[in-house]
Amino acid sequence: MRPYTSLRFFYVLILALAFPMLDMLTAWLYGNGLSQAGVLRVLRDFSIAAVALLCLCTVRVPRLLALPIVLYFAFVALYLAVGLAEAVPARIALPSAGTLVLPVLLFLAGYYCLRFERELRVVLSVWILLGLGSTVFGSWEIEHTEFWIDTVHLPEYMVDVKRVEVGLDPETRLPWNFFRNMEKERRAAGLLAAPLAQGTFLAAVSVMALALLARRWRLAAVLLTGMMGFGIWQSGTRGAMIAECIGVLGVLAANSGLLRTRRGIRWAAAAVLGGTALWLFYRAIDSSLSVYDSSTVGHRDALLRNLEEFSRVWLFGEGVGRQGAIAAQSRAAVIGGGEGAFFSIAFQLGLPGALVFLWFYMNCIRLLAADDGGERGLAWASAVLLAAFSTTFVSSDHILTLSGMAAPWLMAGGALRAARLSRLSALAPERDRRVPVADCR
Repeated sequence: MRPYTSLRFFYVLILALAFPMLDMLTAWLYGNGLSQAGVLRVLRDFSIAAVALLCLCTVRVPRLLALPIVLYFAFVALYLAVGLAEAVPARIALPSAGTLVLPVLLFLAGYYCLRFERELRVVLSVWILLGLGSTVFGSWEIEHTEFWIDTVHLPEYMVDVKRVEVGLDPETRLPWNFFRNMEKERRAAGLLAAPLAQGTFLAAVSVMALALLARRWRLAAVLLTGMMGFGIWQSGTRGAMIAECIGVLGVLAANSGLLRTRRGIRWAAAAVLGGTALWLFYRAIDSSLSVYDSSTVGHRDALLRNLEEFSRVWLFGEGVGRQGAIAAQSRAAVIGGGEGAFFSIAFQLGLPGALVFLWFYMNCIRLLAADDGGERGLAWASAVLLAAFSTTFVSSDHILTLSGMAAPWLMAGGALRAARLSRLSALAPERDRRVPVADCR
């Protein structure tokens, strides 16, 4: 079957178009009288789970990934039962389990639906356009906070549909992360209706765009990356700033198409750009180091509490639903400090479960880098991005979110599948290249 004609590609294209704007669209529909608008989020989540399950049942996933995936699912199922047995309400335990497996589900969905290089480019082109639109929109809405309150009716959506009860500004009823400080200085939320998701999404798309356009459209690549970097700065997402810096440096240092010169000069240029990026982000970094803002204080206190209570889960977890954003928003009894994806997994599944997730994560990076075939294209960019986002493992739950992390996870799955199929097709007889090999079922 040719690219662009399969149902799986149409599905992932719709998903690629929908997930960045679904929260804003659903909030607007709900706020304007469509009380059933929340079902759109449910359909999205169940469709991702169904496609991921279909992938596991019908496609030969690399053994280095299949084993940790199955083990990780087993850990989640076991500790979901533990959580329910310990009287964690199902309305907390089940969504918490979905959050824990979300990265794996997104990776499998990308692995199943994206099989050709051209499909990767189409989906990435969609994200580039959405990223640019979100950056421009963010520059406008950051000065028009009333848009979220009076037009989109985001406060009602956050409380009634997303069940967010903690962390809302009492005056505007918007999440506190819409603001940089107590003086209500705004952070750009963009089309994703969330500053954290905006920054993470733009960081991922900018690095992937740089890798895609570096060889033929160098000026466009630099301009796109710079513009989205500005969008990240407007969002105030420090983890995304660090991830984009690492991602850009990784692509720049390895990609001779962007700087057509010797490797030593490329590395020197990368070092210069890295220093420049650190200088540009000095304000955010300085506020973190000096513990200037309330967000940094919260991250610090959460990290200290996580470290203090971590001895409880060296071998066994406390059960699904005893940690994480959903449990915290539900005002349930939680353990740990409530920040950091690694700690969230470990407190619920135990350290062994967290190590299995890290095994899957590291194998993703390893296979993407190995199967890149020296091209230093989207597979390499995906590997660099996953490595870059790992810097937030102990300070943020970014890696377990959908709006921000769907793009890198879907692309990682698709890039690995396309790279492997391309390599296998190159080894097949010429007459067999017209159809996918057996692995492409």
